[in-house]
Amino acid sequence: MKKTLYIVLFMLIALTTKAQSQSIKASTWEYALMHPQEVEILNLSHRGLDTIPSAIYKMSNLKELYLQYNSIEEIPPELFTLTNIEIINLSHNQIKAIPENIGNLKNLKELNLSYNKIKKIPTGIAKIPTLEKLLLSNNKIDEVPSVISQMANLKILDLSYNYFNDVPKELANLQNLEVLSIEGNYVPRTTIRYLLISMKNTKVRW
Repeated sequence: MKKTLYIVLFMLIALTTKAQSQSIKASTWEYALMHPQEVEILNLSHRGLDTIPSAIYKMSNLKELYLQYNSIEEIPPELFTLTNIEIINLSHNQIKAIPENIGNLKNLKELNLSYNKIKKIPTGIAKIPTLEKLLLSNNKIDEVPSVISQMANLKILDLSYNYFNDVPKELANLQNLEVLSIEGNYVPRTTIRYLLISMKNTKVRW
């Protein structure tokens, strides 16, 4: 009887600990302000924000940041001090530029900046060795830099519905790329044909 009771108590403690851990990881804004070092996941989407709250830069253990569907116009350099971050979603905002020092985010795996007003892809983005998913659809990008071909771990690259009229053929060097989306642009058929032949293991959407 005592043994059964101990097992039940142990299970209750384990469940309570797990629930507390989950509440810390997926924090409310109020909790995050009081315990910035404990926050790992923060969702501030659909909040009507026009700037990224400065309190976020104190959350040094942050791994996932969701700020989509706001009115944010600028990415402050302070964001790139969060070197543990793995996922950033800033889609559906009013962002016009990606700072060059985005390359400081050495653990970033997913960057979503779709549906903004971005015109240029900075060369510094190629300094992120861990990036697997780069989503830049529905912006105003007029040129795709060849340095993207150096991003060896990239699996998904979405550049659809922008303003460029070609892509560098070096993209064919991305051996781990699973999906390349370039539809809604003005890419010549000769380039598309080259990519389709050269990237047989990649799903090319054109």
